[in-house]
Amino acid sequence: HPWGLGPVGDADELAEGPRRLGQMPVWARGGCKGATASEWVLWGMADKDHNGRITAEEAREGVQRLMPKLNASTLASSVLAADGRPPVDDREVQQDLENILVEALMFGIDKNRDGSISQEEYCEIGSELRERVQKAQSHLEYFSQQLLDSETQCSRYGAYYVLRGPRPADAPAWDAGGDALIFVNTTSSHAAPVFQAALTNARFTRLGLRKTVSPRIHPFPQTQYEQHNLERIAVFLLAIYITFCLSFIPAGIANFVVKERVSGAQQLQILSGASRFTFWLSNYIYDILLYTVPACCVPLCLSRFGFQMLLAGDCGQALAAVLVVFGPAIAGFSYLASFFFRDHSKASNAILSFCLVGASVFSTVLFILTIVNYDPSNMYPTACDRPTPTAPNGNCNFPTARTMEKVLGPLFRLVPTVCIYQALLAIALIANLRALVPDGAADALMSVLGDNGPQLSTSPFAYEWAGEPLMYLAFEALFFLLATVIVDICLHSPRAQSFLDAAVFGDRASRLLKFRGRRATLVGGDGATPPLIDSSAATEATAAPGDFSV
Repeated sequence: HPWGLGPVGDADELAEGPRRLGQMPVWARGGCKGATASEWVLWGMADKDHNGRITAEEAREGVQRLMPKLNASTLASSVLAADGRPPVDDREVQQDLENILVEALMFGIDKNRDGSISQEEYCEIGSELRERVQKAQSHLEYFSQQLLDSETQCSRYGAYYVLRGPRPADAPAWDAGGDALIFVNTTSSHAAPVFQAALTNARFTRLGLRKTVSPRIHPFPQTQYEQHNLERIAVFLLAIYITFCLSFIPAGIANFVVKERVSGAQQLQILSGASRFTFWLSNYIYDILLYTVPACCVPLCLSRFGFQMLLAGDCGQALAAVLVVFGPAIAGFSYLASFFFRDHSKASNAILSFCLVGASVFSTVLFILTIVNYDPSNMYPTACDRPTPTAPNGNCNFPTARTMEKVLGPLFRLVPTVCIYQALLAIALIANLRALVPDGAADALMSVLGDNGPQLSTSPFAYEWAGEPLMYLAFEALFFLLATVIVDICLHSPRAQSFLDAAVFGDRASRLLKFRGRRATLVGGDGATPPLIDSSAATEATAAPGDFSV
């Protein structure tokens, strides 16, 4: 505590309580109403001898403790160097700044000019500052609410609010108190100068002067440092945006495939001699060729809008690899999912929704299950259950979460949009890590730590980053196509149909027997009409469907 008021223990400390309480400033004992805890702490830090006054030397000691945190001397030297002035010693700059700050404090707070700040003077300046802050805050809140509730058709990018009349001529030169507040919407870079000019024009009108101010605004472009900082945040959002955009591709693929199957176009091609493997392979190649257009647009748009972090070095190579394997994987996934639908519109909507949900919900679940056990100090930060010399059974904080991740991970990654989202997020993380850590610094640190240090790669192709989703996408690109062909052959195989539904042949036989007794006229010499169906055999087939002769 600033005044030594710690926890009360024995009787001696209890007896010292009243004396220590007497050393507290009057406002801490209730004499200064509304004093904040910050003011209380600042006074305790400055008043070292607890005599109720802050001398210039005590103020200097407080400023000296504050200066290293502000790093003001280095900033001042940088400003002088940028202005082309000769370099100066940082200690001299710091000493000059300390003198200026101490003189400003003593001039502003020491009202009676006795060379020290009393408790009453400190209380008075604190009360005045609080009053001004509260007044300004009330103006901000009230006027902002008025702007929000206004029904005017005028622009709401800003406004000005007059606080007081013009400054009198006999006012001292140092009185620079503002007489108006200007509210601006910072989403518009032109708002501040425009409404400053509007306030100036209003003053000209009030003074009867036929003058106006027309601002011409040319905002400076963002610096390279500002663009880099914004890009580091935007790359994570780009992972979501790219995934959501690519999720519309399977909806278009499934729409055409279901429509082709329901309309009979697929069966017509099969009857014309095309094999089912040829049918699906031709669709597969066609959809991949169409996919190349949006796939090529992704890096082109990133480059056009200045997002170079995802395109630089092996991060760009990993991005290209993800886009290459995603197309075949999502095409095969669409074919396999199309067997569950007979309406093309429902198929498009359902697959689109499932891909979007898979990209968001499934990926979030896997991320939470992974992050609860992530520990950068472990030898294997992303595989806590892997045995190490110090932890033969692993070092998981939540073993159940790790088990759920190992079970749900392969199931959720069967949705290609989950894989591409995880891969893009991993590439964005690696790009940010390389922006923060200099080239080679992470590898040097790993080599210094040795075999007992964290075994974490900084390559986006590593298994713990984009490597695992890439492997799943490459596997799904072939597996889904083969699975589609096999399922289609099985669904149209009589043997498979009889295995799935034993009544299918009986239904076909009963339909065929409805035509019993009908005859087909064969153009012949005698004009006879031999029966196509043996009536006796058909009669016997009633009891045993499928066992009849034609």
